[in-house]
Amino acid sequence: MTTRAGVPTGTEAEPGGAGGPVRHEHDFLGDKAIPATAYWGVHTARALENFPITNTPIGVLDDLVRALAFVKKAAARATSSSASSSARRPTRSRRPVTT
Repeated sequence: MTTRAGVPTGTEAEPGGAGGPVRHEHDFLGDKAIPATAYWGVHTARALENFPITNTPIGVLDDLVRALAFVKKAAARATSSSASSSARRPTRSRRPVTT
């Protein structure tokens, strides 16, 4: 059996103890077994292994959520000011975003 990307699936146990059908994906670091039912791929699997933050719900990290909100707000301001501006040069934001 093959996946949508033409990658063969197997029935080996996934590294880490979970058994079940897997598909094998390849990136520049090599091959990796991914659960066949997963909606994510090899890059997400490596991130889960290498970055402990991936097992933490984002709502627990108040400072991170606040920082992401400021970035989104700044991007929205920049987009709205450049969309309404008829000048060809990029414009600076009216004021910096503060915490």
